[in-house]
Amino acid sequence: MAALTNRFDITVPLPVPLHDEKNIGLNEAQSARIRKFLDVSISANTKLAYDQAWNQFERYCAQHRFRALPASPEVVAAYIADLAETPTKQNDHTPVSTIQIRLSAIGFVHDKLGHSANNPVRDEAVISVMGGIRRALGEEQPQKSPITRQLLNKLLDELPHDDAGVRDRALLLLGFGLARRRSELVALNLNDVQIGKTEMTVKLRRSKTDQTGKGHLFSVKARPGDDMCVVTALANWKSLVESADRKRATSPSAGKDREERAGEPSHPALFRAMSRFGTPSKARLSAQAVAVIVKNAARMAGISEEEVAKMSGHSLRAGFVTTAAELGLPEWQIQEVTLHKSPATLRRYIRTHGRSQTQATDAVLGR
Repeated sequence: MAALTNRFDITVPLPVPLHDEKNIGLNEAQSARIRKFLDVSISANTKLAYDQAWNQFERYCAQHRFRALPASPEVVAAYIADLAETPTKQNDHTPVSTIQIRLSAIGFVHDKLGHSANNPVRDEAVISVMGGIRRALGEEQPQKSPITRQLLNKLLDELPHDDAGVRDRALLLLGFGLARRRSELVALNLNDVQIGKTEMTVKLRRSKTDQTGKGHLFSVKARPGDDMCVVTALANWKSLVESADRKRATSPSAGKDREERAGEPSHPALFRAMSRFGTPSKARLSAQAVAVIVKNAARMAGISEEEVAKMSGHSLRAGFVTTAAELGLPEWQIQEVTLHKSPATLRRYIRTHGRSQTQATDAVLGR
């Protein structure tokens, strides 16, 4: 049997092409089952990524006359090795992160469709090839710049005082204060935030680490008179949203709108897009809009375009973790907010701009 040779110093047997036409690709029933499981067991974003990744693998198998399901370890090893040497528009190879997503999708589909015992992704040959790819390509995961408390203060100071500015202040403070992802922020409904005299509660119905929807309830204390008070910012924004909703409910077109929405559950969004009049609309803010808001706020604060390009919605979450770490808070306390299950994953969010964390060294040396 021929062997696969490549620059990763890994040798695996080449897969033998299948010549039976019925083994090329998947039939409609198999494809339907795949989509069914992908729909219900993972998040929408992961489903989309896995769906695209599986389609790519299926096309590869059809092109080379290999069986996609169940796939042999040799087929999967050959596939990821080919990917690693396939140029893209931005680079001379497929990014390691993309290859890992393709591999995860292949493993996911095999597990869900009854091939867990012989899942090729867990085969030693595939693991070895993937390890060789990582060593050869040596990519680092791109990280967005953190928006720390100090930088956030600067951004908040330059926000306009119109309705959009009130929204953006609430969004930035909540994203930073609870270290939430942009998808989690825009998924919040109006009644997920309950504001009292001394504190507010925020109900996170689902998160990346809680795909089954058990939910998590956060409690945030009010800080009267503090520009960084998350409770005040959310109270001001909720007041604007509720006022806009009341006006729409009493407008001449309200009756027609109610007829069109008859029988549909009502879950008004917390964070909304702005109407052409500059007031809160009914439309839920998109996850992409969070990154735009962050970048625009940075520009208004005089941040350079070079630095703005390194920011995203995730900069708020990274900024909370970085600020908390610099304040010396223990990891378990930070994890209670971020909901990271692993300290190792949490540490990847601590970004000190190249500075070493040398408190232990300084203490031992008596500095």
